[in-house]
Amino acid sequence: MYCRECGQLISNESSMCTNCGTEKGLGDNYCYKCGSIIKKHDLERCEFCGANLNDNRYVARENAKSKLIAVFLALFLGGMGIHRFYLGYVKIGIVQLSLWILGYFTGGITWIITEIWGFIECILIYINKIKDSNGNNLE
Repeated sequence: MYCRECGQLISNESSMCTNCGTEKGLGDNYCYKCGSIIKKHDLERCEFCGANLNDNRYVARENAKSKLIAVFLALFLGGMGIHRFYLGYVKIGIVQLSLWILGYFTGGITWIITEIWGFIECILIYINKIKDSNGNNLE
């Protein structure tokens, strides 16, 4: 993906351009798909690659997940994996939820495991070690 403000290549892990500091998806000078210069700012499609220029606009702000909500979900409902569903990690969420449900049949042993797992992830979210499923930092 290219920066829409300065045209530099942005890695998928980064939420902003390392060259100009613009958030991913913001700006209207360059095409996000091919990096070509946009001469007319009212165009809906790139003249070179045909990418819809309105698709990627403001993506970083629309899909941003709240760090505070993720921390509280992990703290209070972490054993069930609800915070993982919120962050977009559905498979891990299903595993945690399945282990939590399995606790009814194991006398609560898997509850202890999932509660410890959820608490550790609560700390990791708080110190910015876990991002959302798109690789964006939590706000």
